[in-house]
Amino acid sequence: MAFWSWCGFILVLTSMPTTPWSGPESLSLDKLAHLVLYAVFAALFLRMRRLDGAAHRSGRELLILMPIVPLLDEVHQLFIPGRNCSWLDILADMTGITIIIIAHFTIRRHARKPKAL
Repeated sequence: MAFWSWCGFILVLTSMPTTPWSGPESLSLDKLAHLVLYAVFAALFLRMRRLDGAAHRSGRELLILMPIVPLLDEVHQLFIPGRNCSWLDILADMTGITIIIIAHFTIRRHARKPKAL
């Protein structure tokens, strides 16, 4: 439920004509917001899949979703007055997702290692 709520939150946020952190003077804050929004998106996706009993496939599924969801979000913004489609936004979104994927695989790898006596 949390994952789908977060997706709805992203949709509502990106459907607004402007956001408090949008504008040329706050470029870095905008990219940080994109990174964080999609890092949380990825973490909630992995959590949802773990709770569904499909954690072993979740990282691969997220790799497939990684370019699709941010791209669709940016295309959606083309139709919102005052918004635009930005490759830098897609890059920031994918960076947030990538950070979570790397953390996910690193944690899984270390969890499977036998502990030394």
